[in-house]
Amino acid sequence: MPTNKTLGIYDSGLGGYSVYQDLRVAYPEYDMILFADQKNAPYGNQSDEAINNLARNAMQWFVNHDIENVLIACNTVSAVSLSILKKEYPSLNIYGIIDLTASQIHNQDKHIAIVSTQATYQSHAYAKVLHENEVTELALPELVKHIESLDDEQIIKNYLDKFKQPISACDKIILGCTHYPLVDYLFKEVFNKEILDSRKPIRQFVGTLAIGENGYHCVYTTGDAEIMSQQIFDLFNIQEEVVHYGD
Repeated sequence: MPTNKTLGIYDSGLGGYSVYQDLRVAYPEYDMILFADQKNAPYGNQSDEAINNLARNAMQWFVNHDIENVLIACNTVSAVSLSILKKEYPSLNIYGIIDLTASQIHNQDKHIAIVSTQATYQSHAYAKVLHENEVTELALPELVKHIESLDDEQIIKNYLDKFKQPISACDKIILGCTHYPLVDYLFKEVFNKEILDSRKPIRQFVGTLAIGENGYHCVYTTGDAEIMSQQIFDLFNIQEEVVHYGD
């Protein structure tokens, strides 16, 4: 059972699972629970108000389960809602991932491409953090849907091809959505650039937290649990029991 020392991980779907699984491999003893709001995915094309309300619902879920440490494994929520959530849920320790991900960039890194959802793009969250670097921000509004739908690799490559020209002058690419590392090899193939994502800095940060060490792990979805289990098997080759939460 989860306790107040359990790490809660929150995302709209499979991007959160990629973070959850990476942390489970790194810290198998840590108590962790994933809340994947697949019923309302993708978040990135929704209004700020809608994203804030979905994030509030998720935080209340963690409060109801006595979970005090929450990692927002979603760039969209981190960009749009983090300050609001911290103010409205003072009993929770809420951690965003924008600063963590951007910490991999240094002043000598000249031109950085940030690829993200529409909502993260509109927030300019990464550009604000990386104000000393030249930054090209690009919204990829359909990519999360392609990933969640397990679309064919060629479909995804054709979609990425549309962004070749603006990215061509950049030295590095930050994947500003936790779904995108699931197809990082396609980014490398299409753009031939150094790719950075949030997994390593998240892993390092979580290692500094005081998390329960009973090896408790659980995955919840607001969507179809059987479908998410199949998605996880297809993408990760893991037989994962997923619990449905909601109506």
